[in-house]
Amino acid sequence: MAKGVARIVKVKIKDIKPNPYREFNIYPYRQEKIYQLFKSFRKTGSLWPNIVGRLRKGGKVEIAYGHHRIEMLRRWRGEETEVEVIVKDLSNKQMLDMMSNENAEAYNCPIEAIDNSVMSAKKYLESHKGEAKEILTSGGPGVKRLRIGAPVIAKYLKEKTDRVEKALERLYAIEAGLVDQEAVYTFPSSQSADNFISVVKNRAIEKKYQLRLAKDIVKQKRLGEKDMKLAVERLGLKEVKARRCRESEDLRLLDVSSKLNKYMKEGMKKLRPVSTDLNLMLTFLDSMTLRGKSINELVPDETINDYVQSLGTTKSWIKLVEDIIKKKTKPKAMNR
Repeated sequence: MAKGVARIVKVKIKDIKPNPYREFNIYPYRQEKIYQLFKSFRKTGSLWPNIVGRLRKGGKVEIAYGHHRIEMLRRWRGEETEVEVIVKDLSNKQMLDMMSNENAEAYNCPIEAIDNSVMSAKKYLESHKGEAKEILTSGGPGVKRLRIGAPVIAKYLKEKTDRVEKALERLYAIEAGLVDQEAVYTFPSSQSADNFISVVKNRAIEKKYQLRLAKDIVKQKRLGEKDMKLAVERLGLKEVKARRCRESEDLRLLDVSSKLNKYMKEGMKKLRPVSTDLNLMLTFLDSMTLRGKSINELVPDETINDYVQSLGTTKSWIKLVEDIIKKKTKPKAMNR
């Protein structure tokens, strides 16, 4: 295809590839956005036919933007569905620029889309040092040390430097494991996300609590730093109380374990003589049988009945304890 010539081609969804600068680990598909696109598409029947891409090997097409639209159709219509794509001869720089511009111009652009653009621009400039140096030297003398930081990234993206600085701070905090990525991107604005990062870092909130805390804060619309600090304090009080409850339960279980161990050892000591007595009783009864004597001739019926009843009660208790120990049943209160 000649340079600068654009044409519309029909491509199956299975042959459409994402922009190589789309960082899905930072900006994954947003389910709510896909759902909104689905509702709009069902209502209008239009896919907004302005998706731009470039041809790759094997007839594949890499799109510059429109990933959510393609993903919505893939889930609804399947990978054999054909869509129209405007194909151009695009460089890597143009692919990155088109994606970044699309994100910047989008209404209510999500934080992760901004961070995606910043990280992608940083990676691009690090692999194209000539362009980075040209940006740095465009307004003054040459530089001795080339550093791909917020100023050069901001110039490249035509963004405000402080906005890029905040994006880098978020990305570094996530990469360092200081904050939970999903928690950060729960917030509706970069300012509220930055407030959250500041609070959890200063208060050393563990990552396992951060997502729940972030959702509570967003739900209550307490997005200012001061309100977030109060929310963190409430979480701290709840965790202290929960920890004390766990510690109390652990102590109770330890006490129960100690007592149970003691009862079982004492029970073994008491069961041994009972076992010996029963063995002697069996031996004696066998000798009586051999002599042709019946126990009824030697012991009153009342004593026999009481003994048999005691044996039955003891047997049922032994069976119950045995089943509990073997985890066949749960402990129940025993009638004494």
